[in-house]
Amino acid sequence: MINRRKLLKIMAGSLIGGSLTGGSLTGNRYYRANEARERPALVNPFRRLRLNQWTRSETRWLSLEKWNKCKIKIDEEELKGRVCYGGLDLASSIDIAAFSLVFPPVEENESYKILFRFWIPKDNIDERIKRDRVPYDVWIRQGYITATSGNVIDYDFIINDIKNDSEYFDIKELAFDRWGATKIVQDLQKIGFDDPAENKYASRRLIQFGQGYKSMSPPAKEFEKLIISQGIAHAGNPVMRWMVDNVIIVTDPAGNIKPDKKKSREKIDGITAAVMGLDRALKDEKGASIYDKRRVLAI
Repeated sequence: MINRRKLLKIMAGSLIGGSLTGGSLTGNRYYRANEARERPALVNPFRRLRLNQWTRSETRWLSLEKWNKCKIKIDEEELKGRVCYGGLDLASSIDIAAFSLVFPPVEENESYKILFRFWIPKDNIDERIKRDRVPYDVWIRQGYITATSGNVIDYDFIINDIKNDSEYFDIKELAFDRWGATKIVQDLQKIGFDDPAENKYASRRLIQFGQGYKSMSPPAKEFEKLIISQGIAHAGNPVMRWMVDNVIIVTDPAGNIKPDKKKSREKIDGITAAVMGLDRALKDEKGASIYDKRRVLAI
């Protein structure tokens, strides 16, 4: 992974000559260099296009510094009854499951507030701590992750937690990965969520969400833009902070992006859940996309 210090050395290297603030790095190249310093996702494109260096197609995506600046104190009681949109990423049955709740702004200059829920099987925690070198036990004690009984995720437990959230908040839509989700969809329907294809008047809608470039790229780019502009507010969940530092994106020839679980150095389920939830929050009540109304950040 390339850090800022190494990036500065590259920029000041033989292909450019001089330092970042030197006269040799001027005009558009200087602008792009500083832009890459602020946004890790632009490091590799800068190296390829400005320095003529070969890079891999995958790129570290988000600035941890920018993410930390979005941290505020969030009182869930103040959000009671507020409209929000959920993103559910269940991953595998032996892994971390993540659920995001995205609350659109209701006041001028308000940010998108995001709450996170995480679950992990209890029986393999000690093994995971040794293997991943991640303090799952500390996060569980602090209440940032819920350990479910057994050596696989207890989906009934997750459904019950989502039910409790749906009774406390006004969850209009819940986006989920359609792959292998038949059972969870049936369970979600039992607690009041409906497929809009079956019930167009559903007050709580289940939305199948693909994990390809077409579905993921627009909200992922908007997610990054909001982080940079501090248009997102979170409570500083350390599990999510860890995932922000883990996430790698891949880019297709058209410039579309998506988070990549296989290439990311560790778990990123919270990222996927947040992007899905944000996508639903960015739709207006008539179903028109906000992406058609304002410019999406170009990567």
